[in-house]
Amino acid sequence: MLWQPCQGGQYAESPLETAALTIFLYPRMLGCAAEIDDHLNRGRNMDMRTPASQCQFVA
Repeated sequence: MLWQPCQGGQYAESPLETAALTIFLYPRMLGCAAEIDDHLNRGRNMDMRTPASQCQFVA
């Protein structure tokens, strides 16, 4: 999506690298926070299964 404009000189490489890292890091941090919350609140018995009725997603 951005490769051709980048190759055409419309975008500098540095802002694209920053955007790619940001896009990678936000979901990664969210996943880490969810994992920590999961272990702290109900993971003491090491049963990590969540009933399908309680599954949600982050938008």
